[in-house]
Amino acid sequence: MATPETRKRTPRAPKNGGVIAAREQAERALKIDEFGGLDMEISLGSLRHQTEFAARKGRKAELQKEIASWAAEMKSSEALIADGAGYSVHISPQAMKRSIDDMKALFAALGEEKFFANCSFTLEALDRLISPGRKPQFITFLRSGPRT
Repeated sequence: MATPETRKRTPRAPKNGGVIAAREQAERALKIDEFGGLDMEISLGSLRHQTEFAARKGRKAELQKEIASWAAEMKSSEALIADGAGYSVHISPQAMKRSIDDMKALFAALGEEKFFANCSFTLEALDRLISPGRKPQFITFLRSGPRT
């Protein structure tokens, strides 16, 4: 739950006649309402044709990216609520990213057996680290995916 200091509303146009800010605010409100309407249409399944659905979903993704960019200058821990005339959009704080910083210390803490029982490499990492000629030594290739 956001606390008062981490949750903000979209800034309003200055009262001293900031024409550019007022125009930008009005444009943002229209985009928020368009986004909200598209979200409602898509979630209710009210789009009849697949091409219409794809186009609307694409437009929604464009709007989502643009709306999220409005919070780019904010602290990563802050949330933002952007208001339109009929809809409001909550822009969440940035997600937490976790990573292991000291693999050697982890190895020492767990011991060899537990470490290797839980250790894994992505195939993309192995592709970068192992030459193609040596891959069969380490990687099993098996046809098990879906047919197209």
